[in-house]
Amino acid sequence: MSTAHVDSREYIGESGRNYKIERVLQEETLPPRWVGLARLRGSAYHVRLCQDTIPKKSMFVFEYLADHVLHLVQKDLPLETTKRILKDALRGIAELHDQDIVNTGRPTIFFVDWQAQKDGILIERVQLGDLEDSADIPPGSAIIGKQAGNPVWRSPEAHAKGPVNKPSDIFSFALVVSLDSY
Repeated sequence: MSTAHVDSREYIGESGRNYKIERVLQEETLPPRWVGLARLRGSAYHVRLCQDTIPKKSMFVFEYLADHVLHLVQKDLPLETTKRILKDALRGIAELHDQDIVNTGRPTIFFVDWQAQKDGILIERVQLGDLEDSADIPPGSAIIGKQAGNPVWRSPEAHAKGPVNKPSDIFSFALVVSLDSY
């Protein structure tokens, strides 16, 4: 987590809502940018969408979800809980694919809201987020000549700079699913 100074000013989004930065979650110095902790619309329930913008600060506002799949797989989750997380993650991919968007998955883009309970954990929702590596790929098209995505979660096609499309996106998701086996 960043130790950067938290901006205590309030910002007004295009929607008219007021935002105050609670903490900086991620920060890069060159170019200067950061992700700060600060609703979902349409039919994309399993995709985390931008809730608002603050144009004067070039900010996008997203709802904060508590965790991500890469962290949760380190817990001893019951099979039913694991299935719920993976099924909802796959629904997020399907929602993107319905819009001809390919994400090239990695486990840290699957965000999970959950609560600890005395008999385990309760999964409230799973959403696909951090879509900056996503690409619009119209039907019959593919990304060719680029090693798209993180090397660990990359499909064989992406490693070979071959056609990256919806099927190769599903292969990348299968690599994420394989995490649960370890």
